[in-house]
Amino acid sequence: MTPLARALFAPRRIALIGASADPSRLTARAQIHLRRHGFDGEILPINPRAETILGEPAYPSLDEAPGTIDHAFILLGAERVEEAVAACARRQVPVAMVLSDGFAEAGAEGAARQQRVLAAARAGGVRLLGPNCIGLINVPARTALSVNAVLAMEPPLPAGRTALISHSGSLIGAILSRGAARGLGYSVLAATGNEADLGAADLLAMLAEDDATDVIALFLETIRDPDGLRAAAARAFEAGKAVIAYKLGRSAAGAAMAVSHTGAVAGADAAVEALLAASGIARLDDFEALIEAAPLFAKARPLGAPRRTVSVVTTTGGAAALVVDRLGLAGIEAAEVRDMTLAGTQPDRIAAALGEALADPRSDAAVAVIGSSAQFRPEDSVAGVLRAAGDAPRKPIAAFLAPDAPESARRLATAGIACFRTPEAAADALRARLLWRPPLP
Repeated sequence: MTPLARALFAPRRIALIGASADPSRLTARAQIHLRRHGFDGEILPINPRAETILGEPAYPSLDEAPGTIDHAFILLGAERVEEAVAACARRQVPVAMVLSDGFAEAGAEGAARQQRVLAAARAGGVRLLGPNCIGLINVPARTALSVNAVLAMEPPLPAGRTALISHSGSLIGAILSRGAARGLGYSVLAATGNEADLGAADLLAMLAEDDATDVIALFLETIRDPDGLRAAAARAFEAGKAVIAYKLGRSAAGAAMAVSHTGAVAGADAAVEALLAASGIARLDDFEALIEAAPLFAKARPLGAPRRTVSVVTTTGGAAALVVDRLGLAGIEAAEVRDMTLAGTQPDRIAAALGEALADPRSDAAVAVIGSSAQFRPEDSVAGVLRAAGDAPRKPIAAFLAPDAPESARRLATAGIACFRTPEAAADALRARLLWRPPLP
């Protein structure tokens, strides 16, 4: 990691400017979450009205805090942020993250305030994340530097090799919790908020160099730096990392919501589609697919000449029809559907059928559709899928579980097999995987 990336994602000395001694307050959460999830670096709470905060020495101002500070999380109201950023500049803090809203998303007055804060940061060499930023989480580094309520979950946080960059802070919590329910984990999850300075493209470029990450997922409300995004995505591709994205704002109502949320301008969707494709970023249309598709892209490369077909092996005809129907709407045809209903949960027969499907030269990928046995006999129902995936050629394989079957989903996730809970997400992810292309020169 570069020095900036270390200060941003893996700081060892963190100042919490405006930290509260009242554990019920939002401004106390960052300190609580950091310690609860195992952060073993130094925390320096800044509050002129307390000598200690939640058991740690507090300091009346940033100027009076000892030693070098890697990262400052500014928890103050919008009207006091400029002053705090100036203090960060005096102390040569490399990164300041700003929680409060009331900036560009709040109209002309807020936009002017944001410009003043940015000017103060640039004058002192401070890089800003936010404002209107709920924070970030580095799971391997045990750095839960966020006020997101999802961090009330029991430790340890689910670890994995997927990173998430999101304009929306609340959706970091939603994706982390939904992923955990599926047995999926993360390396880094970071919100960018209003992107006054550091934005999604900057964080993508940094995570392209992260050894703990294989797939980088983006939740985008806008694209403020298209050239930077293209360059960062190319760096990620060269480093062997896939980038997948969900872009909000396809409808007029969604675009309006993006503006009011982070001051984003959504832009014409056709232009966004072309930019993402040219950048080598696989676009997903289904939000569930953004969470579940990562294993399809992990340590993978685009297909050379996709036929836009998949082979289906199923233990339930009705659920397979759902998947085939959604695949057809996505422009992907089923080369063959092998109905193994009578085989039930016999792993050998399922593995053999999937092995044949994966070897079928007519198709680009294979999908296993598992019925009720996934819920009641997880040890048997996915054994054949696991066996086939272990012996498979390098061809994408995915599973759709018709019932709610969290244990089967966890077993598949542990093995690195993409597992979907809806036919819509399965079809969308397979479409994105088959149509994924390298970045254009």
